[in-house]
Amino acid sequence: MARRGEPRKHHYVPVFYQRHFVDEDGLLWVYDRKRQAYSHLHPRVVCSQNDFYTVFSKDGTIVRAVETQFTSP
Repeated sequence: MARRGEPRKHHYVPVFYQRHFVDEDGLLWVYDRKRQAYSHLHPRVVCSQNDFYTVFSKDGTIVRAVETQFTSP
């Protein structure tokens, strides 16, 4: 369970990188292959997954150091 303030939505393509590809509205055009439809979305909601970088130690403890200490700076 995430404590308050701990990041859970992890981007596998960072938002700062996605911003290089936005249109004049600051949004990206994204194609969803399952729905076969385009969407006009903000980079904050694209290329992310909950707990993508979360690691579970041998005793089952949740470790979020990858996101908080290595990728966020």
